[in-house]
Amino acid sequence: MRVILRDCTILTATRYYKGVDILVEGERISRICRNLNEEADLEINCSRGILVPGVIDPHVHLREPGQEYKEDFSTGTMAALAGGITTVLDMPNNSPPIDSEERLLLKMNKVRKKANVDFGLYITREYSKRAVAMKTYLCETPNVEYSEEYLRECVSNSRGITAFHAEDQEVINKEGRTLRAEIEGVRKVNSFPVEKRYFCHLTSMESTLMANGIVEVTPHHLILSKTDRKEYSVNPPLRDKLTVRSLWTSLNYGYVQVIASDHAPHTEDEKKEGVPGFPGLETLLPSVLTYFQKMRIPLTKAIKLLTHYYKILGIEKGDVTEGYYADLVLLSKKERKVDSTEFFSKCNFSPFEGMKFRYWPIFTMLRGKLAYSEGEIIEERLGKEILGLRTMQSL
Repeated sequence: MRVILRDCTILTATRYYKGVDILVEGERISRICRNLNEEADLEINCSRGILVPGVIDPHVHLREPGQEYKEDFSTGTMAALAGGITTVLDMPNNSPPIDSEERLLLKMNKVRKKANVDFGLYITREYSKRAVAMKTYLCETPNVEYSEEYLRECVSNSRGITAFHAEDQEVINKEGRTLRAEIEGVRKVNSFPVEKRYFCHLTSMESTLMANGIVEVTPHHLILSKTDRKEYSVNPPLRDKLTVRSLWTSLNYGYVQVIASDHAPHTEDEKKEGVPGFPGLETLLPSVLTYFQKMRIPLTKAIKLLTHYYKILGIEKGDVTEGYYADLVLLSKKERKVDSTEFFSKCNFSPFEGMKFRYWPIFTMLRGKLAYSEGEIIEERLGKEILGLRTMQSL
């Protein structure tokens, strides 16, 4: 199928330019030029918004298998599409945990039939070449039995990327989930002999400066403080306003490489009981771009942090350039409030409820097919396992 996107204003990790047309042939971008003189099966006028590459969320909890009452792979990846996210990486703390290749393959066979975006799966404890990475917890977490033996097995079995939840259990036992628990966790991770360290959801300048590896932060730790949403808990916790400001400084100076949602859906009753975690797939792009603009940080940098994990994996996504997969998202410049009743996610609350953001997706294209448009899923179950899409050398 041939698709032409007309009169595009394009924002990528490296540039911002206007007035170009894009020809998509099959799954990939074929040509980008002005006044494209070609015929196509479908033409879309993009003059009313900004076109960005589909982003990757490398930290989601889609709850399948075992806790589908919170979320399942179908609803979670619909939420991703609606949020302009064309690839998700799903964490292994399912019920039961994905701690063996057997369980990984069982999960893979189940969720691939439901995937509405491309996806990869983490494993914990054991190594598998079918996993996108190893996830290791330095503290107790739901569905994963933490122990020193567990930690040693994760580190010794690691190959390639190892993602760490770096809050130290010893400190938590003594004083709770303080900032010191994170700092000691980062210090411990720095000592582990793994090939490539990835630090999940760090929350302070001190932690990001210490971390010897790839640093991830979340929108809720960048935007909210512990006084903003007292009724909601999350791990690591929201910090004070000074720590939030310091995290922006660290990001602005280049000590953060990735922004991810840490989408962690629960029922409303569970949240009232204090279960930690928020949904975040449908607010990732709008929240990040809106606040980068407020902080006067170039939007190119936001796209860089939202697409960098593609480079880590070595996949030709995350840019609007000839030859790359046609994962494309048109964003509206209009401002609107967060309304969780409109989410595709099963989760009907948001830490950003009622806040005003710009840059909501108008449409999302996944590998050349229009999958989401104007609040509706157009084509379902287009998602593929991303390890099958690797086409360039990992950086």
